[in-house]
Amino acid sequence: MVNVSTASNPSCPGTRRQRLRHRAMQTNPLVTALVSLALLSACTKPPAPWQPHPVFHDFGMVPHGQVAIVRVPIDFPQDRGAMLPLGYQGSCSCVSTHFVAIGKDGKERVSLGRVANEHAVLPGEKLFLELSLDTRRKEASEQKPVTNAGNVLLTDIGETLGRVVIPISFTFGIEAPVAVSPFAHINFGALPMSQRYSLTLELRPRKGTQAHFLSAKADDPRVRVELRQDGEVCLLDVRVVPDRGLGFGPLYTTITVPTDLPDAYVVPIPVSGQIVGDIEVKPMERISFGRFDFKTPQEGSVIVRDHDTSRPPEFEVLEVRAIVGKDLAQHMETELQPIEGDARSARLVLRYLGTFRHDRAFRGFVELGKRGGGGSVTSIEFVGFSHE
Repeated sequence: MVNVSTASNPSCPGTRRQRLRHRAMQTNPLVTALVSLALLSACTKPPAPWQPHPVFHDFGMVPHGQVAIVRVPIDFPQDRGAMLPLGYQGSCSCVSTHFVAIGKDGKERVSLGRVANEHAVLPGEKLFLELSLDTRRKEASEQKPVTNAGNVLLTDIGETLGRVVIPISFTFGIEAPVAVSPFAHINFGALPMSQRYSLTLELRPRKGTQAHFLSAKADDPRVRVELRQDGEVCLLDVRVVPDRGLGFGPLYTTITVPTDLPDAYVVPIPVSGQIVGDIEVKPMERISFGRFDFKTPQEGSVIVRDHDTSRPPEFEVLEVRAIVGKDLAQHMETELQPIEGDARSARLVLRYLGTFRHDRAFRGFVELGKRGGGGSVTSIEFVGFSHE
């Protein structure tokens, strides 16, 4: 085994980090051999210019629910010593990758996504990029063939000769065993707590095939599903019912519909959206007066809407207060203006009267309630800053 030190060879410069790494790797005989070969190759003569050979693979049409796996050969320079695969850079979220090096003895070394020197490939060995195309990460809908591009990155062990970039591209399409209409992903948007969302989907097996839909379920209890037959068409009724106990926030789940198709294919239908409060405030959730002269009156407004139809539609102002609870009614004037054609909405106009004299900022809330009592249903924040 040859041991080459960059510190003793001024014609082969290296950073302190590289020298420390070299000494640390000497405890592993295989790694030490790789490093020694790389340093010998790098220090004897400059490598010849190398032109990468682009790699292309066509997966064809892949049935949804299946995983297609292929190994594509990666050509790499043979005059730079051991080459270390750094990774694959690409934008296709349904593809995972790892490198496979095959030695002259036929044994495989699989990287499993890790960048480590023991996964380096020597001149005369073979290197493959294994692409795993998982169609289950895609929606259960027909997709025409598309081409995805990326790059494989390699470097010499000493990291002295620069990285090698090999362009990779692959094409695939998706065949959907079941057509889901009008769409294969339900996005119900912003759903107020008191409201319900309902939709019916049609499920049809691919033309020329037959299928029975065995059941339907969703893991989130707020998503309720039911299968029913309407002639030759299978219908899936979906209902989203918010739960006050689970509160506000994003909802994401997947409806699964098992079938009797080959490989026990299961139709996945993602459901996503946001559970929000019944009071909607727009265009912003607070009134900002900005920075101005506190001696000058200012005016701001927002539109508020109540989606809870169990309450009266009209709003009323309960109080205008500072954050600490101090009454600010002597400094602020409020007005609720009706919105034509929308009885459940109103424009809240807040007018600052120009009466603050010794403050550099003010901040508070307008508490809104409903006619007939019941307390506050929402708080509208307001804020202003002195220009001085």
